[in-house]
Amino acid sequence: MHDLKLTALFADRVVLMKSGRLAAAGSIREVLSDEITLSVFGCALRINQVPPDGTPLVLAHSAPPRR
Repeated sequence: MHDLKLTALFADRVVLMKSGRLAAAGSIREVLSDEITLSVFGCALRINQVPPDGTPLVLAHSAPPRR
């Protein structure tokens, strides 16, 4: 699955690939972190957890528009 939001909601385990190689594998909480997603995707994502179950939420962190 390529949609990180859906992956965070439904997967028990996740594997992230970068340039055809394994970059990270494990539970959603282990793998979906700000640091790991930055290193894999090269863009800032903000990973938040919403109580009560702690399911991670993926939010795109965008730069202000260029003028």
